[in-house]
Amino acid sequence: MGRALLIIVLAAVLGGSYLTINSLSARNETLGRRSGAQATMLARQISESGMAIALSEVTQYDGFSNDGLFPSERDYNDGTIRFESYDDSLTPSTPNGQRISVRVSGEFGGATHRLASVYELDPMDFPGPVWLDVPHAVAAVHANAELSGGDFGYTPQVDPQKYNDLEISEFGFTLDGVRAAFAGASDVVAPGASLPAWDMGGTTNDGKGRTADLGAGVTTADGLYYALRNAVDTSDGDQVMAGGLTVTGSQTLGTAPQSITRIEGPLTVGPGARLSGEGALLIEGDLVVRGRLDWDGLVVVRTEADHLTVDLTGRTTIDGALVVAQEAYPPGGHSDLTVFRQPDGNWTKAWGRREAGPGALHATPRGLTPEWPFWNHIHKFDHPTPGDIDYTNRRRGEIHLVDDDAGDPQESYTGLRELLDHLGSTPVQVEFANVGANGQSIVEVEVDGETPMQRGLNLGFAGTDLQGATRYRSKTFPAEDLERLVIRPQSLRSFQKLWDSAGVCSESPIPEWPVCVGLHRNDREGALTVRIRRASGGVALYEAAVYWHMQVGSEEAQYQAELDAWRTGVSDGSIPFGTDLTMGPNTAITYELGPVVSLAEKVGFDGNEVVHVSTESSLDEAPRASAGRPSAPPTTPTPGNPDPDGDGLVEVCHMPGTGAENNLVVSVLSIAAHLGHGDQFGTCT
Repeated sequence: MGRALLIIVLAAVLGGSYLTINSLSARNETLGRRSGAQATMLARQISESGMAIALSEVTQYDGFSNDGLFPSERDYNDGTIRFESYDDSLTPSTPNGQRISVRVSGEFGGATHRLASVYELDPMDFPGPVWLDVPHAVAAVHANAELSGGDFGYTPQVDPQKYNDLEISEFGFTLDGVRAAFAGASDVVAPGASLPAWDMGGTTNDGKGRTADLGAGVTTADGLYYALRNAVDTSDGDQVMAGGLTVTGSQTLGTAPQSITRIEGPLTVGPGARLSGEGALLIEGDLVVRGRLDWDGLVVVRTEADHLTVDLTGRTTIDGALVVAQEAYPPGGHSDLTVFRQPDGNWTKAWGRREAGPGALHATPRGLTPEWPFWNHIHKFDHPTPGDIDYTNRRRGEIHLVDDDAGDPQESYTGLRELLDHLGSTPVQVEFANVGANGQSIVEVEVDGETPMQRGLNLGFAGTDLQGATRYRSKTFPAEDLERLVIRPQSLRSFQKLWDSAGVCSESPIPEWPVCVGLHRNDREGALTVRIRRASGGVALYEAAVYWHMQVGSEEAQYQAELDAWRTGVSDGSIPFGTDLTMGPNTAITYELGPVVSLAEKVGFDGNEVVHVSTESSLDEAPRASAGRPSAPPTTPTPGNPDPDGDGLVEVCHMPGTGAENNLVVSVLSIAAHLGHGDQFGTCT
């Protein structure tokens, strides 16, 4: 078991493991005079320790399993633990769970204490053997391809989230063909049945009830990709391979269940070649298997390209899951950027200060007359065209609020570097508001001395504190240390739609949305807003709103013409879009929980949980001593967490009471073995 799962197991025993400390202390104090009362107490505590050992040994990554422990017995601290019975036929409370009944007894000095406990495993939720999270796809799946849900009976999942969010249906495309292709494979559904509808909200027609959250706020395949990518640790054996990889011979990559291999490009396994490994395999481009692929764990294929090929016509065996994430979007026009600054945080006007500020802060580059309600506004900011006066400083499809490495090329428009330098060492935070209108953006944040971060904005970002369902706020850092803050929109259709022809900007004499964005400071008309806040008091000092804007007339007409041409091209095949998925007769993908949970612990997902349902006990007391006044039993220490700092290590006293005892720091993975031969938690006394 991994660290997180074992700690949960220990907690589920309700302190039985921790009472071992008292058990051993009492034994050492009463070796010479074992009264009936003391024997009874020790029998009870031996049974509790036995239950802890039993639960830790039968709990595996992929569920409960009795690997010969029941029935058996073992000596324990001059007494005996009897592992009497194990029953896994109980009905769990959840469709995918597992419930067991375990009977253990402890014997000491003629006393016997019996425990009968019921535990339930709530396994980590995961979509299934195949998770296709793409905007559009076509699939050819051979009838002999095996797509098995394993013990859980999961089916391949065609995630409709991107399809729905981007309103792909308006182009006349559906995902029905992909579902039908999956349903025709072996081990998926009964002959003639259809693939159950599914969404990440936990709704399935097959009654499997998936969760809406894998853990850490991840609800998309792209989120899973970034969680694994951000967890790459080359010092721990993970691999990053620049460019693509073409395998022509025999090659092995991942070497451990928690290892992550990232290929920064496409992967091709040529005819006669073989690639094998375990852990997570991240492929940033096409996956083509003509030879043989054997993988235990997660295979995640991800791209931002308009077209993705996943061709598994060779012999492909995946025990874990295949995940396909494509971040491709229909054309969407352009975005506008509207900037506001208020260096002292005193927003007397909704649009902040336009005049020259303290120190070297400049006035708005747009002039003070007329009094526009913003410090600066740039139309079509992410789509400059040759001939624009600012063409060389703006990057197509990107918004560089600050970028120290590139010399802050867009500073004359954003004005953020000037403000950060003015603030100096003032503690600040970066905040993203209205993140529901995120444009499926990739965000890059780099602070001096901290690990650079790049991930999808729809996930929040690493090291942040979630401030509600629509807002993310970073940890505190000195303002001058912010070196890079870049937004790369993937879908303007996923930004807030503020078209001059859509709705009425009635609060301004000029019916243009940028004006209304300036007048509405609280929510900037729902536009994605990047803020710099002073950590003390949380006052905003800077705001930049990004949104999908379209002027009335020629801009809308041009956009519609481009969209019509794109739709025609995708329909007739002249414009590749979406994912082409092919599975041959030798494709075998089996969902297995173990490899998924192993990786889940590494990236901080929920993983499995062991729940204590009930415990019944019975006692056969030993005869009490007839003479003498029995001594009071030792005081029972308050149970505690043996691993309070969560680092996976605990301190134990090795061989207590033997004269050769010594303190050891051991992994929680070996707890059961140490308890089994008499070690105790804590330091030797």
